[in-house]
Amino acid sequence: MKNDPIAKLLMSVLGIGAIVAMTIVAEVGDISRFRSYRNLASYAGLVPSLDASGGKQRMGSIT
Repeated sequence: MKNDPIAKLLMSVLGIGAIVAMTIVAEVGDISRFRSYRNLASYAGLVPSLDASGGKQRMGSIT
């Protein structure tokens, strides 16, 4: 686990420990399959909500 380079990189982020890092590694798998960070965020369900009213659109908080 501690020899995994991706897990080590994730654990360098404040608040991410070994369990969270390994969960991300296990869930995401090969990160190179995502073309961009936006694709990865979408895969994880972290996308902004869209509020529309009266012909105006606004990006809201993360869902």
